[in-house]
Amino acid sequence: MLNQIKINEKVFPLIIKIKPHSRRISLKVSRQKEIVITKPALLSFGVVEDFVEKNKDWLCRQLQKIESKKEIFIDREEFLKNKDDFFDLITDKVFYFSKILQVQPQKIKIRLGRSRWGSCSRKGILNFNFRLSKLSEEIIDYVVVHELCHLREFNHSKKFWDLVQSVMIDYSERRKKLKNYW
Repeated sequence: MLNQIKINEKVFPLIIKIKPHSRRISLKVSRQKEIVITKPALLSFGVVEDFVEKNKDWLCRQLQKIESKKEIFIDREEFLKNKDDFFDLITDKVFYFSKILQVQPQKIKIRLGRSRWGSCSRKGILNFNFRLSKLSEEIIDYVVVHELCHLREFNHSKKFWDLVQSVMIDYSERRKKLKNYW
């Protein structure tokens, strides 16, 4: 059974997850550069090896994307020390853009997350990742507008993106900049 894979002369860990009710094989690359394969229980490992081999170019591109991203490290102490200042900044931005969008969030929270920059619950609670504090104001503004727009459109439909664009004409450039980090 495979437990690692060599791509461009580098060796990466390979994790195979078996899902009994799965109908197809899937492949993803984690932030830690682990290659994760999910497969149906009855699918042979030979098929898995073939699948990986056929998708090596895709894997190579995904690994390059991960390597090009800049990770923002924040320790717990820094978070606790500066959380209130960042909360004030976010609250001001939420207040400003809420008026433009004519929406009213129920609550704002600052978290130290690992995967999401922001989120909006159906109850109108906005969560923002403290790691945003290390990014430019234009990116912070984009995340605030994005989450506020979910108060009107709780999806990522064309209507949602049109709403984002109505407030921030250059949102797509800001979004691209944000994708360079995690």
